[in-house]
This record gives sequence, C-alpha cells and structure tokens, in this order.
Amino acid sequence: MELTKNYRLLQEGLHMKIGTKILLNALVIFQAVADCSALGSANSNRPACLRPPRTALVAGAGVQVAVGPGTNIQTSTDGLDWTPRKPGIVHSLNGITFGNNVFVAVGNEGAVITSNNGRTWKVKKVGTTDRLRGITFSHEIFVAVGHLGTIITSKDGTRWTLQSSGTEERLEAVCYGGQTFVSVGWNGTILTSEDGMRWSRQVSGTGACLLSVTWTEEGFLVSGQGGVVLTSQDGATWNSVLAGKLNSPKTAPQAAMASTANH
Repeated sequence: MELTKNYRLLQEGLHMKIGTKILLNALVIFQAVADCSALGSANSNRPACLRPPRTALVAGAGVQVAVGPGTNIQTSTDGLDWTPRKPGIVHSLNGITFGNNVFVAVGNEGAVITSNNGRTWKVKKVGTTDRLRGITFSHEIFVAVGHLGTIITSKDGTRWTLQSSGTEERLEAVCYGGQTFVSVGWNGTILTSEDGMRWSRQVSGTGACLLSVTWTEEGFLVSGQGGVVLTSQDGATWNSVLAGKLNSPKTAPQAAMASTANH
C-alpha cells in the first residue's frame, strides 16, 4: 500500500548522511523543498507560505506510530504492515513525539492526544485553540509549537503550560539538540531556548517560510520555502546552503529512527 511505501522511504531517509556535514531528514525533503520550492514567490496571488499536508512518524515502546494527513493514526511493529487507529478527535494531526513512556500528538485547533501504547488515545485540554504544528521531547519536557507564536510545554503530556515566545509568527516545527531547543516558522523566524520555557529570537538571514528543523551529528538543519536550507552548530549563528549542492551519501544510512528519538 502507498502508506507502506511512503514510510519506508521516510525511514530510509531519516538519517541519510549527506557529505560530511549535513544529514537530511526525509521530512525536510518531502515537506519543504519539493512541495514549496515553486510556491509563493512565483505567483503574487498565492499566499506567502503554502504548506503540504503534514505527516509525522515516531517510534517508542516497540511500536511505530504515524499521524496525518488529517486525523489519520496508524501503528506498525515492523514499518511494513500498518493498522489504523481512532484518534478521538476531528482535527488534523501535524506532529508526534514519544517521551516518558507516552506518545503525544498535536494538531489543529489546539488538539493534543496521548497514548501509552499507540493503540488507544486520550484527548487533553491544553489552554489554547491555536493550531499546533510541531512537537518534541527532551530533558523531561514536551514542547509543542504552532500558530501565533504559540508554545506550550508539559512534563507528562497531560498538564500543559502556555509559554511566551515573543512573536506572533506561525511556528512550524521544533526540535532539540546541542543543549538547545530550536523552533522555526514563517518569515524566517528562528527561536531558541535552553529549557523550552524562555525563548530568544535569532537572525536567520532569510524572510522565507521555514518549515522543518532537525538535529544532526553536525548541528541543526532547517529547510523551507523556495529550497532554502540553513545550518547552524549552536542555533544562534545560521548559514545558508544551496540544496542542489549537497553531496551524495558517502556512508550507509544509520539509526533510521533516531531523528525522532529524544536527546
């Protein structure tokens, strides 16, 4: 089935080593470069930032869980055979992570659902109805981001606290690495935090919509509209990279699921 094919490609690409400095997350390729490269700037009648339907994948507790597009949730123990699950909500899901032995998925209109096994899900109230676009877990804290600069945090996935991001830009993604949380979004927005609660805005050097961020062995990798690719070792200083100039892999893909694991 098509889902099996797509997630097999996703798994193979999650930690593909590109040259010696950059690991490309397959979500970056599928969601940002290919789908957004010709949108927005080519036609002034188009919205400033167009996003493809979102899908996300995480592994934990011996199971892989995929969410999106829409309200779809599916689980697999081998990455080949997938079983549909009922999320208990009507809002589209955009991101998922695993931490403290619990899966947490987020979506539109402030949707947050949790599960201990990936099969049965509970809806949580989080104090916001803004669309949540991405989530990560590290250092005993869940961090979710979304529209209007929304950032919410939780220790257990059940009780959530709204944090001040200092921006009303739409935040599209968040990850952790190098002792730093990094969130990216529209109009070149990049935010960083050491604890997930206090955030600072960084200079990205671009006004493009930034759609994905991942942590690699060499630092952070951000991708966005128009083929924009940014790299940073610390989350504070960012450099632009031409996606077309990335080299072919020199070594085999390693730890395919690790990009969704928690640091």
